Amino acid sequence: MKQLSIILLSIVLTILSGCASTTNNTPLVEYQEIIEFDKDIDKSILFDRTRLWLAEAFVDSEEVIELADKETGVIVGNGGMKYTFPLIAPMPGRFSLRIDVKDGRLRTTYSNFKIYFSGSQYSSGGWTDIREGTQSGYPEQSITAAKKLNDDLKNFIKQIDADSSW
Repeated sequence: MKQLSIILLSIVLTILSGCASTTNNTPLVEYQEIIEFDKDIDKSILFDRTRLWLAEAFVDSEEVIELADKETGVIVGNGGMKYTFPLIAPMPGRFSLRIDVKDGRLRTTYSNFKIYFSGSQYSSGGWTDIREGTQSGYPEQSITAAKKLNDDLKNFIKQIDADSSW
């Protein structure tokens, strides 16, 4: 009888431990990069060019930018992207973006990536956000998108510099 009780207790504890929260083992994605320029571009000029890039890259900079402080050289905002997974329609995603501006360089930080599933597939209606890391390939797609945006930003600022002599 004692052995049976121990076996039953072991089974119950095993089942209950499988129900424990697993929020700590989903990867949180953050990507940070410093972008340096060949010429030493003044902080004020670089700040203005970065705001212009945001306006063109995200269509509506007023929707993207939450804070733009030229004195401290900080721009904070949110952006969007599409996630694609095999056998699933592309899903919208959102992320937070912070750009720190100094003379001749920028530091970009992308974080808080979220994927939104269609309500018709996974909930009663609308779009439902899911926590980070729930889809295979999610972290890689997030970092790839951040790197592409940084390349676009760097090229945009260099192009403006080249076009400034027209």
